[in-house]
Amino acid sequence: MLPLRNALLLFGAALIAVGSAEITSRVDDAIRYGVPFAQTPDRERDLTIRDSLGLRGRPNGRYQKWILNRYGFRSPPMSALPRAGCPRIMILGASETLGYYESPGQEYPAQLADSLRRRMACVEVVNAAVAGLSLPGVQELWENWASRFRPAVVVVYLWRLKRARSSG
Repeated sequence: MLPLRNALLLFGAALIAVGSAEITSRVDDAIRYGVPFAQTPDRERDLTIRDSLGLRGRPNGRYQKWILNRYGFRSPPMSALPRAGCPRIMILGASETLGYYESPGQEYPAQLADSLRRRMACVEVVNAAVAGLSLPGVQELWENWASRFRPAVVVVYLWRLKRARSSG
């Protein structure tokens, strides 16, 4: 009877440890990233949406350090149309443009905006990137969604690593 009791105590202790870790993780996600306590964070679900317009950023999406505006762009709040006399530059791309590995505000579209604001009285840079987007995806995003925001300039940045073929 003693080995069964010990096994049950060990199982109970393990259950308490795992439960405590899960609760701690959820509280941390709620405090640091604003994730609802009962929701499990998911990059794909929280940052993207696929609908009749195709794949695009989820409006007001949020996952860890990435926060999207009401149009699903990783940019400060903006209006649907640019202000008069204030050129809008839109940057389309994938993970590198979204700033997958950079700290908030350090992705290259944000750095471009900072540099341009030092030279121009008014300019707006919109980061319309979606992680994992391919060239056909960028074209679909532009045609079905991004073009309606009327940028004066559009920059497309797609980087693709090609694997070297071995000979032999």
